[in-house]
Amino acid sequence: MVSLLIKKKYKKCIKEWQYIDERLVQVQMRLNGYDVNIVDVYVPNGDADDKPKEDFYNKLRLITDNISSMKEIVIIGDLNARTGSKRNDPAVGPHGELVANDNVCRLIEYCEKYGLRIMNGFFQNRNVHRYTWTQTTRELASIIDYVIIKQHTHFKPQDVRVYRGPECGSDHFLVIAKLYLPYRKMRNEAGLENGQKKTLDEPRYKVRSLQQDSKRFLYALRVANRVSAIEDGTPERIYEALKKALQEAAYEALGQEEESPRKTTPVWWTTDIEDLAIANKCSL
Repeated sequence: MVSLLIKKKYKKCIKEWQYIDERLVQVQMRLNGYDVNIVDVYVPNGDADDKPKEDFYNKLRLITDNISSMKEIVIIGDLNARTGSKRNDPAVGPHGELVANDNVCRLIEYCEKYGLRIMNGFFQNRNVHRYTWTQTTRELASIIDYVIIKQHTHFKPQDVRVYRGPECGSDHFLVIAKLYLPYRKMRNEAGLENGQKKTLDEPRYKVRSLQQDSKRFLYALRVANRVSAIEDGTPERIYEALKKALQEAAYEALGQEEESPRKTTPVWWTTDIEDLAIANKCSL
């Protein structure tokens, strides 16, 4: 039977949890401004009949279908599948083991359908830190316990490896994934405590000058030069580089707006109302 242990400090982050059966448990959490779904799994082993395997993956697919594409998903547990290793593959990494078994077809088909990535094989570690299960009497070792996340995710994976120190009488070893999730500020956090909106720190540029042909041409030239110099990388890095390129091009070609003091006069205060107030004050 599968179970999940969560630190007490994250108890308030739990939105909902659901016990599916003895092989599936789902927990929905709110972490750093993101909705994260953690699914703990235990897949029937390779000696089992096809029916229980199909029943398991049908339930897992149903769970995944009900998770919005905007939410994060983390699948952990014993998948009882040996994925082998592949190069230039979005689902299986190049640093897995050399052997694959029959169960891998269902797992890879599932990952490809939902755009998921089996993270164990994307980090190069020594064999002692790769194999999650061993049987010393038969000199067997394999990777069957995995950490799976989305291919396009806000998580920034740092490492996935096996730790052989902790043990609880099992022939499986502890697998630890280091996943960094940057903090995202929500809309309702953009205001001050008194309800006022914060002033944006982003610079403002003289976009009206784009109406001039010369300014428009200069800006397009600056953008083209900087965008062409952007190197390949993760979607997050490309986004930050593109954002920086557009800002630098706007600063050089258009210039930055000078900050103007905010008007404190209410919109309804007109010159007529002002004259009337002065007249009433004088009559008193």
